[in-house]
Amino acid sequence: MRFFTNILLFLLLSQSSVFGQKNPLKWVDRSYNYGVVDSWDNPPAIFEFINNGNKPVMFLPIFYERDIHVELPQKKIQPGEKGYLTVYYYTDKTGIFSRKVTLYVNVSHDPINLTVKGTIKSIYANALTACPTFGSKTPEPGNTAQHPIVVIDKFTRDPIETAMVEVRRRSRPEFRGFTNDRGLVDGKLGVGNTYTVEARKTGYVTVEDEVYVNKGSGWIVVEMEPIREEEPIAQIESRPTREHEPVIEPELEALFEEPIVTSNLNDQFDEPSIEEIVEEQLAEAEPKVIPEPEPEVNDGLLSRKLYSANNIVFLVDVSGSMRHDQKLDMLKMSIKQLVSVLRDIDNVTLITYSTTTNELLPTTKADEKAYINTLIDSLKPGGWTNGVRGLQEAYENVEKNFLSSGNNQIILATDGEFNSSSFSQDDLMDLIKEKSEANIKLSVVGFGQKESAQRMMKRMANKGNGSYMQILPEQTNLDLLVDEIKTNSRINSTY
Repeated sequence: MRFFTNILLFLLLSQSSVFGQKNPLKWVDRSYNYGVVDSWDNPPAIFEFINNGNKPVMFLPIFYERDIHVELPQKKIQPGEKGYLTVYYYTDKTGIFSRKVTLYVNVSHDPINLTVKGTIKSIYANALTACPTFGSKTPEPGNTAQHPIVVIDKFTRDPIETAMVEVRRRSRPEFRGFTNDRGLVDGKLGVGNTYTVEARKTGYVTVEDEVYVNKGSGWIVVEMEPIREEEPIAQIESRPTREHEPVIEPELEALFEEPIVTSNLNDQFDEPSIEEIVEEQLAEAEPKVIPEPEPEVNDGLLSRKLYSANNIVFLVDVSGSMRHDQKLDMLKMSIKQLVSVLRDIDNVTLITYSTTTNELLPTTKADEKAYINTLIDSLKPGGWTNGVRGLQEAYENVEKNFLSSGNNQIILATDGEFNSSSFSQDDLMDLIKEKSEANIKLSVVGFGQKESAQRMMKRMANKGNGSYMQILPEQTNLDLLVDEIKTNSRINSTY
């Protein structure tokens, strides 16, 4: 009898040790306070944690609720590894709120209670008042089906992370997205159709495949071949700015002949001054020294032997004008492409500006890619433009984290609506020139096609010893930022 009692006691203790252990996740903070929000636009609440246990941890699925959406990590969190999850709160009510979210993990029965709270003064016009997935209709059988697309290396068969995948049908885009750490991106495709699947990733040959989808179609596998040849160094034009300008057909020129109404600083660029013309001619006459090519080392796109450390501040215009033509979405993809190749010796800061300026991502090592990408995905447009204050804060940040032997650079992304009521054109250009002489570059990513705005962005890049890069609607080549950082961080290049 004692023998059976001992066995029963052993089984109970074993069961308790497996399923009754304390939750191994340690949270930086279980409560996120938004404070007082003037215009509520479903901002993300990001929670950080670390696995202090000795086993991998995975979050269990949760039911969708009308007012809450939780983006959980899509992989196991290994012992000692940090992780992040994002909570979105949806409401149409103003006033004080406090909402609890309960989660569970696979190694413990203990609930994880997180709280989001704050005070909402008003609801932004385009804010969502319910979770986008709540109450959505189920696709009719036979019309659409879930077809995961997996992107892998052709030779190693390893999944490729952050590859940009675009699916088109009859030349019209169906969806576009980035692969996760397992090389996957999900998409619902109509059955009985042929699609063009295009995959792009820096360091790989672009792939474009035709696939036919039916009810029995499973995973769509895209194989990408790495670029083996030594990468040639692009010839740089004889002036500091590299322009990616559209070719406008004669019959379309009339569309751009309407008088452009801009405000504040932009108004001063309707006609180029004599000083600007002389400046541009001097820039064209001065050759830029191109370093001799060195043998590439198979150490990623930014080899430590060939490229110095980077101190990069992204200054992103999130004003209302960035909502049009997918400007902000394309910028997010371009920044993510760059983040995917940066190293742990590189620093990244993300500052946004519209009505106010916000340091969304304090200076962070670039190997925190999941956290950085989460914040990039959270960017939403709204408000009016106050770019000068954002630029001043960006310069202050670069100076605070200045790398004496590295590349210190601000990348300004805007559609050109750069306004200030207290800063003149000359003040702005003097500031940019002063900082460039202190080895802080300014490059500009432009989205607008207004002539006055383009002229201003080009001159800012010129004064900042950087580049002007233009991204057009539906553009698929989003490696401009990667090329820019490679040019400026190459060792022995001119700082």
